[in-house]
Amino acid sequence: MKQSVSLLVLVVLFGWQNAAVAETLTVKISGLHKPFGTVRVMLWKEPGGFPTQPEKAVAQKSAPVAGPELELAFTGIPRGSYAAAAYHDQNNNGTLDRSLLGWPVEPTAASNGARGLMGPPSFADAAFELKQPTQTIQLIFK
Repeated sequence: MKQSVSLLVLVVLFGWQNAAVAETLTVKISGLHKPFGTVRVMLWKEPGGFPTQPEKAVAQKSAPVAGPELELAFTGIPRGSYAAAAYHDQNNNGTLDRSLLGWPVEPTAASNGARGLMGPPSFADAAFELKQPTQTIQLIFK
């Protein structure tokens, strides 16, 4: 009986520790065709607002563009399902520029290479599981 209680305590503690683990997600970005502006990357934990409402993202990072590739690291991210989206803010105005019809006029990318047919990609298509202490995903601008 004493061993069973000890085992139960260990299982509960290990499960709690595992749930509280904060990970590092590295985002490798490629396909940047113009060496100026800023890349803005956002992470969403749920479908609401993905990818058109950056204010609903759980984390955001940006970096200046100097060449066709760059890397950004998100630290302290809890394990779980996420979707990432990014845009190349070529004129550095802090927003994704759109045409009169609402289509992006600046390059965009999403995790898993997700693309929408007649609109933005879905969260389900872009979702990935963050489950390693350090994990890398690729965002390719097209």
